[in-house]
Amino acid sequence: ALAQYKYEAPRLSILERLYLDKFWNLLAARVYPPWLAPNVITMCGGLCILLAAATAGWHSPALRGECPFWVYGLNALLLFAYQSLDGSDGKQARKTHTGSPLGELMDHGVDSFTVGPIALFVADIFAYGIESRMPWIVLLGAQALFLFSNMTLFHVNCMRVNDVDVMELQTTMYFSLMLTSYYGPSLWMTHLPFGLRCNLVVDALGLDWREGVTVRDLLLVLSLFTMAINAVATCSEV
Repeated sequence: ALAQYKYEAPRLSILERLYLDKFWNLLAARVYPPWLAPNVITMCGGLCILLAAATAGWHSPALRGECPFWVYGLNALLLFAYQSLDGSDGKQARKTHTGSPLGELMDHGVDSFTVGPIALFVADIFAYGIESRMPWIVLLGAQALFLFSNMTLFHVNCMRVNDVDVMELQTTMYFSLMLTSYYGPSLWMTHLPFGLRCNLVVDALGLDWREGVTVRDLLLVLSLFTMAINAVATCSEV
């Protein structure tokens, strides 16, 4: 399969079709100079995530939402920068005719490195704490989804991209970080209106909804549900 592999551009997700793909093309066409190597763009994206993870880890190592508010704003910008660089490095490769298997390996290699740090520094805004199951369930789910998507890349020569996929998740993440930079992590601990309660304790996730369902619980359960649907779709294609 490796000997026969040839790159094929995947289909676009909803946000990519709406504006992201046009924005990435604009970066390659109008911003990046011709001498800028695509692998340098890829590595700069990885460095953005490394800086964000180090900053969040320094201020809130226990994942309890203890960062100064400016850290969440900075990390929102760094995550947006990573998304932009990661989406436009291939555009630069095609513009400069420097695409190669090594470049694709570099792209996906840096992506595989960033999955864990992103999951953890974003989970910090929900302040579950490092001893909670939830951050680690999200981390394992994100890593598994990345693995499954790369299975399609290897077995059917094209990475499967769903309508709601990683770009939609990343966009939700950096907007959540921006809101946290203004309102603080307490925003996500707000209970849903109308006194919504559920006499249910989900031990596997460490959730207790007998006193009400919080915004953070709802968002993370929806994220896990979306990841599970995408994982099943991807595995079924393989």
